[in-house]
Amino acid sequence: MKKRFGDRIAPLEVRTILGAAQLVPDSSLRFTHLQFRRWIGCPICNDHIARFRRHHDRIAAAGIREVMFFHSTPEEILAFDSTMPFEMVGDAERVYYRQFGVERGWLFLASWRAIAGAARGFAAGKYTFANARGIDGLPADILLSDMGVVLAAHYGEDAADHWSVDELIATARAAEQLHPHHFVAKPAAAPLQ
Repeated sequence: MKKRFGDRIAPLEVRTILGAAQLVPDSSLRFTHLQFRRWIGCPICNDHIARFRRHHDRIAAAGIREVMFFHSTPEEILAFDSTMPFEMVGDAERVYYRQFGVERGWLFLASWRAIAGAARGFAAGKYTFANARGIDGLPADILLSDMGVVLAAHYGEDAADHWSVDELIATARAAEQLHPHHFVAKPAAAPLQ
């Protein structure tokens, strides 16, 4: 079932590709951003992930913890790219995808942005179809507060329909201002000028 604003997510323990148990959401940070990508070698996903990697410091400074899910095994993820600065979860059986209502769809290349993302991914050489387990997966973004409240959810209509770094940060800032009652942690005090 798709998640919507105001839904509460019970604390969920996931295993990262390194075998560490992590709680979702992370109650030590204001926000947890769940990214449901396709398989680890998806050229469109890797084009998108490259932008998030470049802006990792901005994301962390906004109090956002990134958790990326792939419908690949942990071993496949580690073999393809073990250097990402985010928590990565292998979900080859799509257990978490079903739990969060992330779907598949044959219109995954139904936009110019998806075709352009695929072209950039191919040009960068960051792709493989060896472990695709179906290429019809769609992405999703879910932003949780430290209390486990869904602050925003975006389910992609094609393979490149996902939040940009700027959209993620703007969504988090807006949620913090509009819905302060959905947080436990207090925001950092603004420095005196």
